[in-house]
Amino acid sequence: MVDGVELVLMPAAGGAAFYGVDDPVDQAWTDERLTGHPWACFEQPLRLADEAALAAIPQYHIVCSSTLAGRDPEMIRVAEAEGRLWSVDTATI
Repeated sequence: MVDGVELVLMPAAGGAAFYGVDDPVDQAWTDERLTGHPWACFEQPLRLADEAALAAIPQYHIVCSSTLAGRDPEMIRVAEAEGRLWSVDTATI
C-alpha cells in the first residue's frame, strides 16, 4: 500500500534484475523509472460511450512467444496480417 492505494508488482531496489535486465547501466536507468501499478485499474469500471471514437483507436497485440499457442488463432492471424502483432521471444529469458 502506498498512500492508501494497493499496488501490483511494486518493485523493490534492484527491480530491473527481476525483469531480466543484466547490464548495470540499463539496470540503473530502469530502476530509476520503475513504479508500482495501482490495483484500482483492475476494479474501476471503464465506461466508453462513443463507439466510433473507440473503433478509431489503433489496436496492437504484444504477445510473449511462449504463450502464442494459447491465444485465439484467428485474432493472432488478423493482427499479424494487419501489422499489429509483436511477438516477444521469451523462450530464452
